[in-house]
Amino acid sequence: GATGFLAGSEEEWELSLDRLLGDVLLRRRMGLAGRRRVEENYAMPIVSRRVVELYRGLLEEGRA
Repeated sequence: GATGFLAGSEEEWELSLDRLLGDVLLRRRMGLAGRRRVEENYAMPIVSRRVVELYRGLLEEGRA
């Protein structure tokens, strides 16, 4: 419920959508939290740093 809902059935999906449709503050809060999560974990500087670290680790393993 922080950045989205996990719906395991059609009924849960409908309940989640109804909840979002009826609560403008919940939509805003979840939208902002989702954006923050993406910026903190998936922004290009973050991802590129992780990729470089991964390749360096693989190179180190290849030398061992």
